[in-house]
Amino acid sequence: MEAYAAYADALEIDPLNGNAAGNRAQLLLHRLKTSPQQAGHIEAVYDLWARRAKDLRAETVRIAGEKTAQLWDELPLSDEPVVGHLTHDGDLDDPYQQWIVRNRLALAPTVEGLGGDGSRWDSADILQAVQDNDEGLPPRIFAAINVLKAEFIVARRLAFRGEEMTFTADGSQHPDDTGDYGSTGDGAVYGEGPATLLLAQRSALDLLDKIAVAANEHFKSGLKPERVDFAKYWRDPKTKEMRPAVSTVSGRRARLALAEVQRDLASDALYPTARLLRNAGTHRLVHGTFNEPTGATKETFSTVDLDDLKLSTIEALWVTRASFLYLIDLIDAETPKIEGEFAPLISQK
Repeated sequence: MEAYAAYADALEIDPLNGNAAGNRAQLLLHRLKTSPQQAGHIEAVYDLWARRAKDLRAETVRIAGEKTAQLWDELPLSDEPVVGHLTHDGDLDDPYQQWIVRNRLALAPTVEGLGGDGSRWDSADILQAVQDNDEGLPPRIFAAINVLKAEFIVARRLAFRGEEMTFTADGSQHPDDTGDYGSTGDGAVYGEGPATLLLAQRSALDLLDKIAVAANEHFKSGLKPERVDFAKYWRDPKTKEMRPAVSTVSGRRARLALAEVQRDLASDALYPTARLLRNAGTHRLVHGTFNEPTGATKETFSTVDLDDLKLSTIEALWVTRASFLYLIDLIDAETPKIEGEFAPLISQK
């Protein structure tokens, strides 16, 4: 999910980047082989970028060399016309829906657009699960997925609202904000908009721990729920090995993807600033500024650039969305390998 977004961004910058088109297609081909969800959509988008990579062969050779171009030459194409939707763009007059499409934040197993028509397009869900209780109720992982989905949707809507209030008020206090804030004379920005962005950012990252809690429960890893931490769950921090309860599950790509996110959250990796901002925003005092920001710190006060705050919030939502979808892939990969009765998908209509 994260890599796909990176290649998509590269193509927005340079539409002739044949290597990015090939990598984009390769990721989608793996997706088609590992998950049945949104297969028509994935196939349609794959076909588009596989053909584009072949058409842009000369640019691939220039960027990445002949061997890479040969890889994209070998991408298979369907003999039949592809009938899946390239995208579901939603209501073009709805700013929230278009913001979700633009930032690829639909909670659906899709790579472009909302993933479906209608009002309930956040449709990512497990297909089946092993019965784990004697009460005749659906497996508890269904409840976990419902909770995770609902809280992600709330964090996402907060991010949109915070961005709207912060960046459509021409640098002044948004008219809907009822707070009367005293001036501190240092270029600081206070108000509901930046505070909502901060809340959305940390709410999204808090969901990562809940994803690990759900996995710990479902795969029976044996850790006490209060001790489960996403950044320490998938690989044991002492042995660096995958948790035994998870390593025996099918779905190698999803396992590795979740372990990679765990690694990226380390203090010296890809997302340490996001975690530092989350911790500062949770336990200390953070606000936006028009002056030189300190960035997220461990001190009592931190100041953040508002554009950086917006990007950090979107980044947190990207990481959480990807991890949620990886968890679903992991559960779906597990179930066909396990003997026993499977509970059907329970949907709320």
